[in-house]
Amino acid sequence: MLNILKSIKIPQFMRVNYNRVKRRVNGNLRFRMVFIVFIAMLMAGVMSALLTIYIVSQRMGAMIRQGQERVALAVISMSAEDYDENAILDMASFGMYSVRRLEPTAPQILKHIDELDSGRIVLNSLKPLPFVDTLFKAQDNYFVVSIFPNSALLFGIVTAVFFSVALLITSATMLTSMFSKRFLRPIRQLAEATGMVANGDFSVRVKTPHNRELEQLIRGFNRMVADLDVTINMQKDFIDNVSHEIKTPLSSISGFAEMLAGDEITEEQRREYAGIIRSESGRLAALSSNILRMSKLERADEIGGETEFSLSEQLRRVILALEPQWSARDIEFELTLDEVTVTANEELLSQVWINLIDNAIKYSDPGGFVEILLSGGQDASAGVTVEIIDNGRGMDAGELSHAFDKFYQGDRSHGSQGNGLGLALCKRIIELSGGSIEIMSAKDEGTRAVVRI
Repeated sequence: MLNILKSIKIPQFMRVNYNRVKRRVNGNLRFRMVFIVFIAMLMAGVMSALLTIYIVSQRMGAMIRQGQERVALAVISMSAEDYDENAILDMASFGMYSVRRLEPTAPQILKHIDELDSGRIVLNSLKPLPFVDTLFKAQDNYFVVSIFPNSALLFGIVTAVFFSVALLITSATMLTSMFSKRFLRPIRQLAEATGMVANGDFSVRVKTPHNRELEQLIRGFNRMVADLDVTINMQKDFIDNVSHEIKTPLSSISGFAEMLAGDEITEEQRREYAGIIRSESGRLAALSSNILRMSKLERADEIGGETEFSLSEQLRRVILALEPQWSARDIEFELTLDEVTVTANEELLSQVWINLIDNAIKYSDPGGFVEILLSGGQDASAGVTVEIIDNGRGMDAGELSHAFDKFYQGDRSHGSQGNGLGLALCKRIIELSGGSIEIMSAKDEGTRAVVRI
């Protein structure tokens, strides 16, 4: 039979449709759910029906056997009074019972022939059904009393049970189909949203359902998309800012280089233009260096390269290195430094102090002051705090909220003095060192940078 089925050739268009339906069925979670519920309900229904029939038959068994014995006795009594056999069978076959004559060669008669010939009424079990046939002998004929084949009561019970099971299976399957559509709606929305994200739309959000498991999944998806949106915007801003920061010095270098190429400039102008080109080249080199350093630090999980050194001595060396900047602006320094030894990356931590102290000098008015405080135990076991305070122009609340943003420069009139990466670098270095940095400032009241490591 299997070989015959395999030999049947299915038309190509039917084969394609079959494969398409098969793929849809295999990949349709809703269909699978309904199919599983249908099979489960079918198995449960059949088992329930069989169990119901068994319980009913067991409860009715004794009553049925008694009734069959009474029918047998009535037939035997009527046979003794010379009633017509057909009339006896018609009268005895009523309602629930059926009386039939059997041939002496019938298997059930041969099995109990001795008992029947002795005048006994024999109950013959019907396996695997939980019922019995009642065998007896009247005159010279053998008869059987059975509830089959014309038991309207039993047929009604069985029909009612199976109809109830079929109705239950149908109802459960339909309800599962209806509710599964509603249950799977968030998953379909999530699939659609995932497709939109794959096409570059990071503004999509999926409505959070009331189902706890799906709620966690969709909340996680929404957070992921929001983070991706922020990351993509940051990347765009980063590229725009880098392009702008690079374009400005390049334009300046290009413009002054063209002016230097001219023959109508004085020696003083030539030196001035060369100085501007040198300054812009240095700014461009510093920008490239800071971008590379920031990129490396953002990918890093730990800072590495830690050594033990004197933090107070490092601060003194940084101040001395910046002497040309603070001397030119006549800035006074006030130092209160505890002798503290720390274990950290000396080179990167030095970059933090250079950026913070340079900012304090840069944004202080000429003749101002910068105060540096270093407090902590000799072995830094209780932690170390470095405070850098200036009395410069300070920042308002809007500028302060963006202080650590890459390329942000609150005072655009002084934009040529930096590239907006200094504080972002400081924050990343301090975070990788296991510390924290905080900036406190007010407009025209100076700035206070507090570093804890």
